Amino acid sequence: MQKAITLIALLGLAGFSHAVDCTGSRDFSVTLQGQWTSANHPLGYPSNAHFSPLNAATHKMEYSLFSTADGGSTASAGLEEVAETGNPAILESEWDANMYVYSNAHGSAPFDGDMSQTVNVTANQINAYVSVASMLAPSPDWFTGVSSYDLCDRTTGQWKTS
Repeated sequence: MQKAITLIALLGLAGFSHAVDCTGSRDFSVTLQGQWTSANHPLGYPSNAHFSPLNAATHKMEYSLFSTADGGSTASAGLEEVAETGNPAILESEWDANMYVYSNAHGSAPFDGDMSQTVNVTANQINAYVSVASMLAPSPDWFTGVSSYDLCDRTTGQWKTS
């Protein structure tokens, strides 16, 4: 009986790893580098292609800007507005009112498909995820984005650098 208990204990230790949180806070620059050009997308490329201002927020694990798992999720009114018109006003209000969102920033103007835009956000130990969205214009419902990218390397407890 003693051997069985020892084996179970060893299997339990091998099967579980402890995630390590990052400590303190860290400022991050989030950049969207456009590669939407007629050379990269020659079929049906619009003459006025551009991105809407970049929107980024750091937040707790419990928040999700969007999900592609299990067929996706319904977009918030703010994300829908960004995707359809590029206007970040509703999304900004949603983020400002959301208890899971810590820091958010918005680019100042639309930018061409081959240009880039950078915004700055702050993360901390409990708000270590970043979500990003920008409209691909002139489409009435395309956007590019990232939802809940973990800025902390949970194996080392160090903030990621890229």
